[in-house]
Order: sequence, then structure tokens, then C-alpha cells
Amino acid sequence: MIDRPLESFVFYRSFRDAIEEMTDENKLATLLAICDYALYGVEPDLKDAMSRAVFTVARPSIDANKDRRANGKLGGRPPKKPMVSDSENHRFSKMESTETESESESGTGAKGADKPPKRPYFAPPDVSEVEAYCSERKNGIDPAAFIDYYAARGWKLNGGQPMKDWKAAVRTWERRNKTEQKGGAEDDYWK
Repeated sequence: MIDRPLESFVFYRSFRDAIEEMTDENKLATLLAICDYALYGVEPDLKDAMSRAVFTVARPSIDANKDRRANGKLGGRPPKKPMVSDSENHRFSKMESTETESESESGTGAKGADKPPKRPYFAPPDVSEVEAYCSERKNGIDPAAFIDYYAARGWKLNGGQPMKDWKAAVRTWERRNKTEQKGGAEDDYWK
């Protein structure tokens, strides 16, 4: 028996449909048994086999709804149990930090290890940046031609992917120039 009776419960149409084929006397007994069990927790003492069968089928639904109601009062469904224990999951939380001050400042320490560093947003270079990089590499690439080529393409690569690193594209142009100077054996590379 429940300490404090409920004010309501869920009555499904399937309960009603199952009771429909009974005699009026058994219908009433089964309905009252379902209500008394759901509201007050009273175990029924049904004499008819059909009434006991209907109650047996209805009982799991009534119990599940009681559990949902109880869990709702506690804030919702109980939390899932973790796959590993808290001590294994947080094994470094109680230990002294082993990262150095320079690691913690740069974000490469153990605390930053759970998330990869965010890639900065791509910003197209200006001619002076490309010119400085090309002169540093002594590659002979025309910076203005490089800028014009990719600006016309919306800073997208040959496959249509957005450019992420313009310096890598400069290095690719270097490789292309080297293959062209060797005789153009790999002309299909850019088609």
C-alpha cells in the first residue's frame, strides 16, 4: 500500500479494450482493481481468470508510470552510470599538476589536451605577405599572379575546398614549377 495515495494515473485505451469482452460484474471488478492498484497500491484479489489476465497485462504499464512520476519529482530520469569509475576518469584531478608554466600559458599542457586547438579563421594574404614568403623561400613565384589566381577562385583550391593555409598553396606552386622545369612530365597534375 502507498503511504500517500496518488491523485491520478494513466489509463490506456488498451485497458478499456481488454475489459470490453467481460461481463458487467467482472468489468467493474477489473476497473476497480486497476484503479485501486494505481492510486493506492492495493494488490487485487480477482476471482475471474479473465480479470486476472487483464490486470496482469495492465500492471507493468501502471508500474512504469509510477516510476516515471517518481523520477520526475527527483528531477528526471536517473543519470546513466559511467563506463569507468570516477577515480579512473579523473585520475589526474587529485594529483599535482605536472605541466610547466610555459605549457599552461601556451595551452599545450594536460588541461588543454582534451580539446584540439582551434584553427584560426583563414584570412587571405596581401601581396606583401606573399612576396615576403616567396623571397624567403627563393622560389621565383610571382606574388601578384598567386593572389590574382586564388582571389578569382574565391580562395578555393582546385577541388573546390576552401583554402586553409595559403603558404601550403605557395609550396604547391613551387613543386609545380619544378616539374615544369624538368620537362613537364607531370602536366596532368593540374588538370
